[in-house]
Amino acid sequence: PRLARSLGHLGIRTCGQLGRMPVDILARRYGIIGERLRTMARGLDYSPVVPIGEEPEVKSVGHSMTLQQDLGDPSAILRQLLLLSQMVGRRARSYALAGRTVALTIRYKDFQTFTTRKTITQAINGSHEIWQVAREILSGICLRQPVRLLGVSLSNLCPKDRQLPLFGWSKREAQICRVMDQINDRFGENTMMWAELLPSPEKGSRIIPPSWRPNGVRRVDVR
Repeated sequence: PRLARSLGHLGIRTCGQLGRMPVDILARRYGIIGERLRTMARGLDYSPVVPIGEEPEVKSVGHSMTLQQDLGDPSAILRQLLLLSQMVGRRARSYALAGRTVALTIRYKDFQTFTTRKTITQAINGSHEIWQVAREILSGICLRQPVRLLGVSLSNLCPKDRQLPLFGWSKREAQICRVMDQINDRFGENTMMWAELLPSPEKGSRIIPPSWRPNGVRRVDVR
């Protein structure tokens, strides 16, 4: 959305307009990405054609997002990290892969960008497991500016069989993720998500859901 607005300021709203824009103007404004944008708009792609079945081995699985507004609140940043971890874990599980290295990428509002990695002993692909490692990485970073972009990736990959682990939280995590993936595959992305990603209730709204109020509407003060 931000790039679309920026291009709109140049009068560019279609691929045709972008393809006809002089490359020097785009390069001055966007650097090397400007030239790439113009090439894409003209339908040009010089990457080699790879036959089906000969694709290179997946080295990492990651997602990043430019935030709608710069974030400085750690709790808001953690919420976005959980969303990214859910996306990364879902993709890794679809490939039957797990990884031992989690990377956290942060971009400040002045576009300074850096990546910090943490490698653990056991390969993981559970969304909450990935999030926990990303949280540990974040806890060791002193944020000096509001954050504009966040990214989470999983690397150091290995095959992960689809059998459930036998013990502890890992088993419960795998069961939960498997059910969530099945539901989201059938009914659409984010049909089911982690509770931490649900919108927070408005202050003062303490109405019990219908299934829990057999004798009419009640209000509670539990926060």
